[in-house]
Amino acid sequence: MKQLKWDDNQDEFILRALKTVATANGRLELSTMDNALIDGLQRHLLYSNLVLADLPLVSPQEFATHFTAPAMAEQALQFLIVMPYSDTKANAEKVAVVDAFAAALGIHPEALTLLHQARDRHVMAMEFCIYRKLAPSMIKGETILDKFRTLKPVLQMKKYDIEVALKHERLGLLPEGTLGRSIWQFYRTRGFTFPGEGHMNMNEDFILIHDVSHILGGFNSTPQGEIGVAAFQGGNMKEHGWLFAVIGMLDFQLGLAAYTGPAKVQSGELDPEEFLRGLEMGMNCNIDLSKDWNPWDHMDRQLDDIRNEYNIIHFTNIHATPPEGWWAVPPESWWKY
Repeated sequence: MKQLKWDDNQDEFILRALKTVATANGRLELSTMDNALIDGLQRHLLYSNLVLADLPLVSPQEFATHFTAPAMAEQALQFLIVMPYSDTKANAEKVAVVDAFAAALGIHPEALTLLHQARDRHVMAMEFCIYRKLAPSMIKGETILDKFRTLKPVLQMKKYDIEVALKHERLGLLPEGTLGRSIWQFYRTRGFTFPGEGHMNMNEDFILIHDVSHILGGFNSTPQGEIGVAAFQGGNMKEHGWLFAVIGMLDFQLGLAAYTGPAKVQSGELDPEEFLRGLEMGMNCNIDLSKDWNPWDHMDRQLDDIRNEYNIIHFTNIHATPPEGWWAVPPESWWKY
């Protein structure tokens, strides 16, 4: 995705529309989370400083007249689609208002379909929507045969593979501050197991790109960090980015299992600042890390040099600083699924 530039008039109408969705067209009070999301959207994506309390609501029809360019109409609507996720159950009244804005703009992006499924808590349909869209684009290769050659090792990988395990363990020998050393620290300080050590039957490329994103952006291994890193990954994807950006919200804000994995699904864990920092960071990143980039080509490079090259902003360093509590060193049973 690419972060678009808005004029002052468009900034105002986006904020008025966000307020209209958050209040369900004036029927609900703005919650603390609503205010935090709108404030974060304004600071991280709109770069404006309007006072929300001074702004009136807006009708979908009036809003649509200010967003006639297709790219701007879709991105503006995507901002509105985020608002119902402020609740631990996607609020049906808010979703209905989003639908009205979508109808006025004449568009129905895939992220809106996902929001409907989240509202109805249709987990199987939600998972099918995600995997049907994302899996083909994330498997490397131009032709079906190329994609099969990429996928074959994933299907054949042994749970225990000493060569794969050693390949990752050797990253700990790289100099401090390199990407490889940071990955090694990220895993070892948290008690995570590398591919080949009995972690899971999955090719290391599919695991590693997610964890590298944690490290590049500085998103810790917490529910809030998982929401933030999903936004970062979605933000820098060329295709289906908005769909990917809210996956963390499904798992850790709404408490819906968008995937079968080791992390315990929770609800009410959204930190708007982490989510929107991730989204801004991803949208400003100048490369699609999911498709155009192989982390193994950069293991001996300094982390900050990679960040500078790819315009990764607002990062922090968390690779050697695990979170406190249960998420710091998960029990062995955490990985056995």
